[in-house]
Amino acid sequence: MTNGNKLTCDRHDTYNSNCNACNEANTLFKKDDIGKPMLSLIEPDFIEGVARVLTIGGKQYGLDNWKSIPIEEKRRYKDALLRHINEYMKGNILDDDTHESHLYHAACNLMFLNYLDKKETNA
Repeated sequence: MTNGNKLTCDRHDTYNSNCNACNEANTLFKKDDIGKPMLSLIEPDFIEGVARVLTIGGKQYGLDNWKSIPIEEKRRYKDALLRHINEYMKGNILDDDTHESHLYHAACNLMFLNYLDKKETNA
């Protein structure tokens, strides 16, 4: 059976990427992405905002400088995370220094803490 440019199995009217029979029948295109994270679900503006904050930090402190903090001082990133969330909760959307969203700054600090947690546990 054909559906546009994709072949389907006898059980489906449309191509079903989770169906092994559809995937076997589809000789025009194969991609093993079942179970892989769908990064396209992340809002592109959010990714760009976080990248802008990281770029500003990289210019000010050096690229990847945030990775150099001693594990025992990761509290500083927790404090920064909470400061940005607190400012956002008070209704202040943009950081006074960077003019970027406090949420982008918070996301950066979450990433920093995640990195340090993985480094600490060797995960």
